[in-house]
Amino acid sequence: MKHLILILSTILIPCLTLAQSSGADKSIGVAIRSSVNSELPSARVVPCIQYLTGNHQLELGLGLTPVLREDQQVMSGEFTYQYFPNGSTNKFNGYLITSLSYVRRGVDTFFPTDYHYLFLDGGYGFLLHAGNGIYLGTHVTSGMFTYQKRTENPSIEFLQVNLLESFEAHVTAHISLSYRF
Repeated sequence: MKHLILILSTILIPCLTLAQSSGADKSIGVAIRSSVNSELPSARVVPCIQYLTGNHQLELGLGLTPVLREDQQVMSGEFTYQYFPNGSTNKFNGYLITSLSYVRRGVDTFFPTDYHYLFLDGGYGFLLHAGNGIYLGTHVTSGMFTYQKRTENPSIEFLQVNLLESFEAHVTAHISLSYRF
């Protein structure tokens, strides 16, 4: 439980600075992001809702995995915070990003196995304003993840693992297309 509180407090600290930009312009947008993660076997597509205020942007998305084997099911959710140090109204914008992601991957083979991943990432990205509210972006993040594994396989190589029992590192690359209203 202590690890979970530490992870959540780390991701929420940047959100506290939103109170400092109460007079800033606000907008809402939608985005579709594709990501490749060094831990997961296939790419994800994440449709998102965005909220931008001043130099801060929050995104909430539900992940889909278009390329799967027949014996897998993948569901995911993602919460992202982006900070634009030089503002977000320029033609070319750099930003800092932090994200918290949850991924559930089920494998239905002879011995069904469920994996539950929790990713905490940080990184840097670029956003290009293509005009008329359309933005193209890319970012690379790295961070830590933990996972839970439940299986019916009695073999020693497939022992069950509890969430927050171990932490490992990973890298993720993203591209995105967004529209701000």
